[in-house]
Amino acid sequence: MRHIRKQAGDEGVQAVLTLAGVPYTATFLDDTTNWIWQYEAIELLSAAADVLDDDQVGLRVGEQTVGQHAGTPVATMLRELGSPEAVYEQLTVAVSKFSTTTDLTPEVEPGRAVVCARSRNGFPRHPHLCAWTRGLLSQPPALFGAPPADVVESLCQARGDDHCVYTATWDPDQATSDPQQLAAALEAQLVAMRERLDNVYATARDLISIDDVDDALARITERA
Repeated sequence: MRHIRKQAGDEGVQAVLTLAGVPYTATFLDDTTNWIWQYEAIELLSAAADVLDDDQVGLRVGEQTVGQHAGTPVATMLRELGSPEAVYEQLTVAVSKFSTTTDLTPEVEPGRAVVCARSRNGFPRHPHLCAWTRGLLSQPPALFGAPPADVVESLCQARGDDHCVYTATWDPDQATSDPQQLAAALEAQLVAMRERLDNVYATARDLISIDDVDDALARITERA
């Protein structure tokens, strides 16, 4: 939704929602804590490709996915692993924060990761999802202040191969060489932590000064 809004405004967002036929508002889809079904994601990406006249919209959305989690526990968890190599090594776990329909198996060395992706439980792969995965896999170096990795897909399950294979390459020296970019990322994380702490204080105030239990529970639930 954010990518579409940036490219085509609110009218473009509404056009995509109408064309995709999904039962969600833009506000719901803007919230990175919400989940949708895989077929709905495919419908949204297909509609976005038509509205924006961009067959690579999946790639562009994938490239922005990690950035949209800046300052959230997801970004914190990934950055605490210590390096892009460590993030790629933990993809089997980390991918579950973004998708539950694909298994990723990585082979990692400094500056290079070869990732095998295979659909689980019969969920079909789709070219838009393969492009989205490509974009997503480019981002671990960016968590550490380096440029995104260059990612090439050599095998593709959506095109008939048994599985997808992605090769990501980056300069490992740059992943810790730009303290300004890393400081900016940590600052965004600090701002988000402050917002969560404010929510905790607000919840505590609700619990201390309860006049209407139902109203207090509604506020606490909405905040959570």
